[in-house]
Order: sequence, then structure tokens, then C-alpha cells
Amino acid sequence: MKQNRIFLAFFIALFILGSLYAQDAETPQVSLPDRNVRKWDTFPYSLGAGAEFGINSRDTFSLGYSAALDRYLYNPHTALGLRGTMYNDFATITATEAELTFRLYILELWNGAVFSQFGFGAVFYSEEERRVNTYIMDFVLGYRYYFQKGLFRGFYLEPVVRVGYPFEWSAGLFVGHWFSF
Repeated sequence: MKQNRIFLAFFIALFILGSLYAQDAETPQVSLPDRNVRKWDTFPYSLGAGAEFGINSRDTFSLGYSAALDRYLYNPHTALGLRGTMYNDFATITATEAELTFRLYILELWNGAVFSQFGFGAVFYSEEERRVNTYIMDFVLGYRYYFQKGLFRGFYLEPVVRVGYPFEWSAGLFVGHWFSF
């Protein structure tokens, strides 16, 4: 229960800080042309959070909360990132994942891009008194939609499907903001 409160506080802080960032009067407004939706050279970083639903337990579904940070690798087609996820099956098993991701943007559509992502890292399972650590490998296929105008300008929405080891599959939805330092 305490972990759910921490993640809820993280989501609330993400949205509050994102809206404060969007209201900064001294930040110059950069217009994003429709042809080059993902201004990878101007806004190379993105920070997001999301929820996933999948099989990351012995025999039942589990709910996961994620946070991800990624950066374009000096071109519009590749990005490197860090991702952390925590799953809970609401009974006895908790899984915490930490991984390094490599993303390929393979097709630009509408105001976004289809991507494939490869990840490798560690997962820490906890079941009552037992603790098990192992590695994680996953493959993600998703679509990142960039909001260009209006209230949500600078944010993205990202539905994803994920398969890998040691879990079977999951599907999720991420929201985030792209930015520059």
C-alpha cells in the first residue's frame, strides 16, 4: 500500500512540475513544424511515467508502474534510455525492474512515430519471505504521439506492447514530456 502511495505521489509531481515548466514566462516558445515533429536536436530528452498490465507473476495478472528517461543519440532514429518498473500482483509477489533501453524509431506517422525498443537489466522478485534476483530482457513495440498544440503541447502519449523474459507479456500506456537542458 505504501508503494502505491509513492507512485501516486510521483505521478502527481510529474504533472504538477510539467505544468509549471509549461507556464514559465521566460522560456522561449519554439514552433515545431509539422514535417519534423520530433525536434530531436532541440528537445533531445524525454521523461515519462506510465502504467502496465501483464503477466509478471506465477499465474495471475499484475499491475506495474513505470518511469522512463531517454535521450536521442544525435540523430532522429535512435535513443538510449533508463527505465524502472514495479509490478504487484495484489497477493504475494512484487517485482522491481531496472533496465537500460535502446530504441529505434522505425516509421513516422501523423504526429508521432512507431518504435521498437530493446531492453536489458535486472529484476528483483519478492514473495513473502523469499527474494530472487535475475536478469530481464524485453522487446517493446509502440507508438509515441507528440502533442503539438494546445494545453498539452510538449507532452507525448505512448501505448506499448512488451514481451520478454522472465515475464511473458504486458501492455501499457505512458505519458511524458520532452525537454532540453
